[in-house]
Amino acid sequence: MMCVSIGDNGGGLDPFQEKKIFERFESSRPGGSGLGLSICKDIITIHNGTMDLKSEVGKGTTVNYYFPITFE
Repeated sequence: MMCVSIGDNGGGLDPFQEKKIFERFESSRPGGSGLGLSICKDIITIHNGTMDLKSEVGKGTTVNYYFPITFE
């Protein structure tokens, strides 16, 4: 597996936001479409990958993308 991690040191997400963050049209920003992470999850799933999210309020959020890789 290959892992790509993307994180920030922003405000983090509360547990309610964490549960809904990958749903379509869910956004914490005014004017946000709420499609970004749901589309990412769909693309990663199509490629047999997974993703997870770790967040702490006041400290930030990290999203990890896991992709299967093969060596030929």
